[in-house]
Amino acid sequence: MDVDGFIEATKEGIVVAVWGRRFFIGFARHGWLKEATLAELFDCQVNERGDVAWPRLGFSIGWDCLVRPGEYPGMGANVLEQWARRRAARWLGKAKSEAKAEAARANGRKGGKPKQRISP
Repeated sequence: MDVDGFIEATKEGIVVAVWGRRFFIGFARHGWLKEATLAELFDCQVNERGDVAWPRLGFSIGWDCLVRPGEYPGMGANVLEQWARRRAARWLGKAKSEAKAEAARANGRKGGKPKQRISP
């Protein structure tokens, strides 16, 4: 009997076990999983409702979606868009360029990063 959680990855998707049942989650429908590292995929949790969650990725797939995927046709696109935004923001925040360095120097000459203004 499988332990609940991530079991294996293939070229087409991943296999997870929930309550002794195996489920295939395809990359064609959940493309955001294809971009995850194996460490991120292994870090999945199954809750008491049967939902599979990847805390490091910030996503989950509900029991209903696992059992009746045909009833949730639009889910894959929304999740992929969220994943792409998060991944891009993480990557762009780490990027270093001469333009970014010059902007930081200019802000330093003006007294540092401007304080955020809170509207009433």
